[in-house]
Amino acid sequence: MTNAAWLTLLLATGALPPGAALGQEPVQLALARPQPHFVAAWAPKKEREAERSAVLARRVSLELTDVSLDAALKALTNQAGLRITYSPAVLPAGKRVTISASDVAVVTALTEMLFRSGLDVVVDRDGALALVRCRHVAPRAEVQDSGSIVGRVTDKGSGSPLVGATVVVEGMQLSATTGPDGRYRISGVAAGTYTVRARYIGYALLSISVTVTAGGQEEADFGLARSAQQLDQLVVTGTETPTAERALPNPISVITNAEIEEKHVQRVDQLFRGDVPGIFAWDRGTSNYFTTIDVRGASSLSVPGYIKTYIDGVEVTNPSYIATLDPYSIERIEVIRGPQASTIYGSDALNGVLQIFTKTGTLGARPHLDATASAGALQTKWNGTGAFDQQDYAASFSAGGEQFSYSIGGARTHTGEWVKEYYNKGNSLYGRVNGGGGAFNVDLSGRYYLLRQGQALPPVYAPYTGPPLNLAPLNTDQRIGTATFGLTLGYRATPSWVHTVTLGFDRATYEAATRPRLTSPEDTLSALYDDEGTKASLRYNTTLTLPVGRMKSLAITGGADYYDRRENAFYVSGPQTTGNLEAGSFLFGSRSVFHNAGYFTQVQLGLQEHFYLTAGLRAEDNATFGRDFGLAWAPRVGLAYVTGIGRFTVKARSSYGKGIRPPPQGTRDASVTPDAVLVANPLLAPEVQKGWDAGAELYYEDVLSLKATRFDQRAEDLIDRVLIDPSTTPATYQYQNVGRVKNRGWELSLSAAPVKWVSVDGSYTFTTSRVLEVSPTYGGDLRIGDQLLGIPRHTFGLAARFQLGRANVALGMTHVSSWTETDLIALLGSIYGGQPPRASGRDYWITYPGFAKYRFNLSYDITPRISSFLSVDNLTNNYAYERSNADAVRGRLTVGGLRVRL
Repeated sequence: MTNAAWLTLLLATGALPPGAALGQEPVQLALARPQPHFVAAWAPKKEREAERSAVLARRVSLELTDVSLDAALKALTNQAGLRITYSPAVLPAGKRVTISASDVAVVTALTEMLFRSGLDVVVDRDGALALVRCRHVAPRAEVQDSGSIVGRVTDKGSGSPLVGATVVVEGMQLSATTGPDGRYRISGVAAGTYTVRARYIGYALLSISVTVTAGGQEEADFGLARSAQQLDQLVVTGTETPTAERALPNPISVITNAEIEEKHVQRVDQLFRGDVPGIFAWDRGTSNYFTTIDVRGASSLSVPGYIKTYIDGVEVTNPSYIATLDPYSIERIEVIRGPQASTIYGSDALNGVLQIFTKTGTLGARPHLDATASAGALQTKWNGTGAFDQQDYAASFSAGGEQFSYSIGGARTHTGEWVKEYYNKGNSLYGRVNGGGGAFNVDLSGRYYLLRQGQALPPVYAPYTGPPLNLAPLNTDQRIGTATFGLTLGYRATPSWVHTVTLGFDRATYEAATRPRLTSPEDTLSALYDDEGTKASLRYNTTLTLPVGRMKSLAITGGADYYDRRENAFYVSGPQTTGNLEAGSFLFGSRSVFHNAGYFTQVQLGLQEHFYLTAGLRAEDNATFGRDFGLAWAPRVGLAYVTGIGRFTVKARSSYGKGIRPPPQGTRDASVTPDAVLVANPLLAPEVQKGWDAGAELYYEDVLSLKATRFDQRAEDLIDRVLIDPSTTPATYQYQNVGRVKNRGWELSLSAAPVKWVSVDGSYTFTTSRVLEVSPTYGGDLRIGDQLLGIPRHTFGLAARFQLGRANVALGMTHVSSWTETDLIALLGSIYGGQPPRASGRDYWITYPGFAKYRFNLSYDITPRISSFLSVDNLTNNYAYERSNADAVRGRLTVGGLRVRL
C-alpha cells in the first residue's frame, strides 16, 4: 500500500489528526470557524495550498432537500467522480443537508455540507479526499447579559421559505440554520451592533446591520435572490451532458416548477402563450387534448405546428398530445428553438426540441406530501349565458433512502358543458424512482393519462343543425389515452467518462364512439373510430470530458438511437338496429410500421472560460425516405463568447443547424383507394429546415437580463400531394417535394427585478414566414410571397409579480397580431348553405384580427405549510377567435383553491 493510501485510511478513521499523520504536532491553521478547513497533505501549514488541487474545482449541480450528511456526500461523490474516505463514526449524528446549487465548485458544495460539522477536508496530491475531525480552537462560550436575533430567510422572488439556510453574526462565531418554515434563532449575542449575514447555495449573500440589547430580541428577515445567473444554470437539451448555459451557442428557455405553480395552468401548452420567445400555442377550444404549437414560423405546407418532445428522456409518439401531460408532475421544462438540436435528436427536430422532466425525490429526504385542490367556474357564450364547473385536484408524495429516492402522484380534472355536448374528465398517474451506488445510476419513470370527453359540434355549424341536415347533436364520446415509460441506466466508467442508455415506450390512443340519436326510425347512424400509435425507442450516448491545459476543456459525445413506430387505425359506420351494423356499413382500416435510426457525434470546446465552440454531425435513416434517397445528414456548428464588463456580463453567440422531417407514412409507395390512385416516388426526400441564428445577451448581476436573437431559416423540400392524371378513375396522384419557405425574425426577452418586491418578465417575437418557391406541379393555394396560414407576425407576452408580505400577485398578458387563415363559416356556407362556391381555397382566406388576453394570479401563505390561491385566466372574457373560427373559444376561467405541503 502506498504512503498516500495509508494516509487516507488513517485520516478517514480519525485515528490520527492531520499533523500527527505527517509526523508533526497539530498545526493551527486559522481561528475556529463553522466552515471546514481544506488542508493540503503535502503542505499542512499553508492554509490555501489545498486550493491548487484540481479536484476541488470540479463543477457540480445538486438538488438535495433535508438529507443526511452521508447521503449528501454520496450524491456529491457520484456526480463529481470523487474519492472521499471517512468513517461513519466521525459524521455528526442527526446533521441534515439542504442544497440547491447549479454549476458550483466541489469546494463550495463541501463547505456547505460540512458547515458546523466539526470536520475538515484533507486533500492528497492524487486528488483523494479524507474527512477528519477539526483540531482547531473551539468557539468561545456564550457571554452573559446577551440578547438574541430571530427572523426568517425566504426566496426573494417567490417568498417561499429557504430550509437549511445559514445565518452568521460576523465577528462572533455565532450562527444558526433555518428550519422547515425558514425561521432561525441565534442566542448568546452580546449587546452591540453587528453585521448579520445570510447565505444559501445558489443565492446571493445578503448582509444587514442589527443592534442587539442586553436581554432583548431583535428581528432580522432576509429575502435572498438567486445568485447563479441564468448563464450558470445547467441544462442537458442539445448536449446530452449537464452544461452551463454560458457554453451554448443557441438560445434555450427553461421553465421551472415554481413558474408552473404560479400560473395554475390546467394544460402544459398554456405555458407557451407568448412567455417563451419564438413559440406560440393556440387555444384549441373543445379540442384541447390536441395542441398546435408554432415555432419560428412554419416548416410545412400542411402539417400543423408541433415541436419534438421528450418526457424523462423518452421520445413521445405524437407531440401534439403534450396537453395530456399533468402539469403538476413537472419539475422543469427545457426548450431549444430551431434545427440546431437535430444533430442530437434527429428526425422531427427541425422546429426544435422540448424536454420535460417529471418530479423525483431526493436521496435521504424525509417523506414529503404536496396536495392541491381548486374549484371555480368557466364562463361561456356558447351554451346559454351561465358559467360551468371547473375542478382540479392533484397530490404527490416523495421520499428517499440512502441509495434511492422516489416520487408518486396523480391528478384529476373536470370541466362542465360550456359547449353543448362537451364534457371533460381527465385522470393521471405518474411515478419516478432514482437510485444507484458507486458508478451506477438507475432512473425509472412512468406516467399514464386518460381523458373522457364529449365531442362538441363547433358553434360555426349552428345554422345547419336543423332540417334537412340535422348535423347536431353528435352524440359522440371520446377517449384519449397516453402513457410513457422510461428506464435510464448511467455508468461512470471514470470521473470523466460517462455512458447512458435509455429504453422508452410511449403510447397514444384516440377513440370516438357515436351513439344513435334515435330521433326517428331512420335516425340510427352509429360510428366507431379507433387510432393507436406506439413508439419503442432506444438511445445510447457516451461523453468523455478532457481537461486540455489549465484554461481549456473538451467534451466529446457520441451515440446512436433507434425507434420503431406503429400505428393502427380502424373506422366503421352504418345503420344500427339490434346492436350490430347492418349490410352497407362503411369499413376502413389501416396499419403502418416504420423505423428510424440515427448516429451522431458532437464536440464542445471551452477556452479560458470565455470562448465556447460546439460542432456536430448526424446521419439519419428512415423507412419512409424514398427507396433511392439514401441517408439524411444533420450538421451543426456554433460559437459563444462570454465576458465580464464591470458588474455586467455579456454573451455573444451564433449557430447554424439543419434538421429533417421524414415523409408521412404511406406517401412514398404506390397504393389504390376508392378515391385516389397513388404513384410511388422512389426519390421522395425528407422535409428540411436549415439556417442560423445569432444573438447577444446582457446581464446585470441578478437584477436584469436582456436577450436578443435574430433567426434566418429555410424550410425546403416541402411535401404535398400532386395531381398527375385527372383523366383516370379515380384520379392519379403522387407525393412530391414541391416547395420552399423562408422563416425570418427576431426574438427578444427581458427579465428584471429592480426592487425586492417586484419582478418583470417579457418576451416579443417578430416572424415572417413566406413562400419562396413552389414546383410547377404544385396544385395548392399558396403562391410565392404568401405569408403562411396561421402565422401572426407579432406575438408578445408580459408578466409582472409583486410580493406584498405573505401575498404574491402576478399579472400576465398575451398579445397576438393579425394573421391569415381560412374562413370556415364562409366555407360551410358554400358546402351546406346553398351559397355559390368560390373559385379556389384562397378565396376563403380572411385576415383575423389580433387580440390581447390577460391573466391574474394571487397566492397567500396562510401558514408556512398552507397557502391559498386565486387564478383568473382570460380576465376580460375576450372571445376573439384563435387560429380559425372552427373552434369555440373559452371565456373567463376563475378558480380558487388551497395548497398543502407536509
